[in-house]
Amino acid sequence: AAWFGWAAVTLSTSAVFHSFTVYPDGAGGVLALTGVWALVRAGRDAGNGDERIGPWFLHGAALALLPWLHTRFALIAGGLGALILLRLGTNRNAAGKAVAFLLPPAVSAICWIGFFIAVYGTPDPSAPYANEEGSIAFIPGGLAGLLFDQRFGLLAYAPVLAFALWGLFRMAATRLHRRLGLELLFILVPYLLAVTHFAMWWGGTSAPARFAVPMLPMLAIPAAVSWETMRRRSARATAVAALGGTVFATAALVFVGGGRMAYNVRQGYALWLEWLSPAAELARGLPAWWRGSEMLFYRDILVWAAAFAVAAAALRALEQARSLRSRGAMAAATMALYGVAVMAAVTVCWRLAGVHGATETAAQLAALRRIGAEPRLLALELPALRRVRPDDVPRRLRIEPERSTTLGGAGQNDRPLYQLPLLPAGRYRLEPRGLHASGWLMVGIGREQFSLTSGPLDGSVPPVDLEFPVDVRAIVVRGDEQARRSIEGLTVTALSIVPPDARLTSEVARRAVRYGETTAFFLDDRSFAEPEAFWVGGGRTSAVVLQAAQPRSAIALLVRNGPVQNGVALASGAWKVEAVMAAGEERRLEVPLQPGGTAALLTIAASSGFRPSEVSPGSLDSRFLGLWVKPLN
Repeated sequence: AAWFGWAAVTLSTSAVFHSFTVYPDGAGGVLALTGVWALVRAGRDAGNGDERIGPWFLHGAALALLPWLHTRFALIAGGLGALILLRLGTNRNAAGKAVAFLLPPAVSAICWIGFFIAVYGTPDPSAPYANEEGSIAFIPGGLAGLLFDQRFGLLAYAPVLAFALWGLFRMAATRLHRRLGLELLFILVPYLLAVTHFAMWWGGTSAPARFAVPMLPMLAIPAAVSWETMRRRSARATAVAALGGTVFATAALVFVGGGRMAYNVRQGYALWLEWLSPAAELARGLPAWWRGSEMLFYRDILVWAAAFAVAAAALRALEQARSLRSRGAMAAATMALYGVAVMAAVTVCWRLAGVHGATETAAQLAALRRIGAEPRLLALELPALRRVRPDDVPRRLRIEPERSTTLGGAGQNDRPLYQLPLLPAGRYRLEPRGLHASGWLMVGIGREQFSLTSGPLDGSVPPVDLEFPVDVRAIVVRGDEQARRSIEGLTVTALSIVPPDARLTSEVARRAVRYGETTAFFLDDRSFAEPEAFWVGGGRTSAVVLQAAQPRSAIALLVRNGPVQNGVALASGAWKVEAVMAAGEERRLEVPLQPGGTAALLTIAASSGFRPSEVSPGSLDSRFLGLWVKPLN
């Protein structure tokens, strides 16, 4: 029971991610746990007659720190302090222990109120949050979101903690643990009501359930009690399965993407669900608080609760069967029943939301990436099981992405219409759809202001052909407000994919800029793209892929040094140029291409540089620049 209580809390996503991030909640949970320790100590001291007062001074000092971490922690400190004083009433030397316990909080409270008077001119601790919107009407949705929302919900990432919450009620119903259970509820319930009273229960840009983290450590006790009071094999099998799901979710968020998937935005779906199943819209089948109506959120919660309840009832009914007497058989039955419950809940939520469920665009993009990365592939046409040449697969895929909901761009007339992430090198045809298209359309491979092609729409929408000699971060289609209103859809066809053995490099282009008849694809952040040319950073080596619009023998470059002497080196395959250039010196260079080729991988190094703000009066440009490079037509 102790190991289960420990694992349920410390292996949860919320506990792991808030153990190191710069938020007060992790530290607040540890200090709150010392208050629970004091409750247990007071009960023990009442039995053994211990009269020491030193430990109680330390308990008071720990709770006195809580309000300094965050104002909302004062509610925890006050509640625990009151309960501890009640417990101390049955101790020997109660007065001495109470004085020792209250001394640090009394001094801390005077200083704390003085802090608000000095900084905000009022003793009101809520002064920093005067602009935060709060209402009792927010509590039901906030509490449900804090527990079940797919991005920020505690139980959404740690289902095993449902047994901890159940354990609280088991404690309150059991004579042996009743007092401690009621005391934990006395702390937990008011705090959760207070944090969900505000219209930001998710805690901003943070890992899941930040506002619930101060309560997590103390939930280890009810989790252990929950395990201890389980008498059925099916209940313990369910608890172990929930713990396994919790550990899996935490491990996925820790080890995949450097932990980035744990940090979601308020209006969007959980990032890790797309990784979990790229071919299915799992996010549309799980409860999500932000989708316009809280009733939809409550409906999905009820669907999932009903699915798990049916699975639990079925497992309980089957546990006495002779075939399930071994641990292995019980484990297999548990996984099967709850797996079916998950599939059923997702399917029902899809049907209620009118969602197809299959992420066709994501699956098609994944297929293109495999074709561009694997030297040998077997492609079959279903259902005939007829073999297809891998080179013929891209043309068969008609990718129709959904309209982007991402904000950004230079303004309302420069927001993304469509985004297709991480495309392999190849030729692509974009066909916007609209009967009476108007406005301005721009296509690029990044969110920057640069575009590879742009132009007005006048009635018809001609297809746009793009050719990428390297993998690109994304195709981004942007448009002004007229284009947003008139463009009804987009179809993308991969005309061909560059085989892996024909790639110039395995690096991904982060941005691209068209300079006349030459396009520069930047593979790193060590170059600074500008409309007429680009700078290579001083003291840096940068990689750029240059692509000509038509096959030619070489691409001409005008290279200009900054106002300081500089050692420069340019290389592309066997071609290489090294020189020491004087301040302001210019050179014209010819980067050779393979016969019939259009692109070359070029590395450019500058040993020194300058800052425009240091050499030009009035300049605010503090970049450290080395070499100016302009592709010539």
